[in-house]
Amino acid sequence: MDREILLMQPKAGKWENLGIRSPDGLLTMAALPKSEGYNIKILDLRLEKDWKSALVKHLDNNPLLVATSCMTGIQIKYALEASKFVKQHDKKIPVIWGGIHPTFMPEQTLENENVDIVVIDEGDLTFIDVIKTLEAGKPLNEVLGIAYKDETGKIHRNPPRPLIKDLDLLPDLPYELIDINKYYG
Repeated sequence: MDREILLMQPKAGKWENLGIRSPDGLLTMAALPKSEGYNIKILDLRLEKDWKSALVKHLDNNPLLVATSCMTGIQIKYALEASKFVKQHDKKIPVIWGGIHPTFMPEQTLENENVDIVVIDEGDLTFIDVIKTLEAGKPLNEVLGIAYKDETGKIHRNPPRPLIKDLDLLPDLPYELIDINKYYG
């Protein structure tokens, strides 16, 4: 539980000119692990002038994993760039993608050499399951709601995780992980 779990928000291109919203998707992913005592860090690459230097500081801490969220469109370019940077720093760090694009295109997303695991659909329960599985050094074949590459590069898609019936049972978003003053309303 001491190793850092890094969640990174990729750049979004010209959309950033409209203002930068808080990374609510990452905060949603962080809520359950944070409530269970995991060392969650959020790095918003949209706010960093030199995002590579900021990312290296986290990667030097030997994180358990690096996860990102990605929409279809230009954000894929930036998420791939950041994922490649992680793997160039240390190939052993698992890179996990969630969000709408990997949900709709999990196998295509995993065809990229810099993506190891894709969370499909709701990630709240799936992400904590992935964290605990990686932390224990267990195989990913029993984690519902993911697709992943095994050590040979073969892509596997596990059965889906049932949707959460009562979202009120989930912890509140951990806004303390970000500086909310850096975002617009």
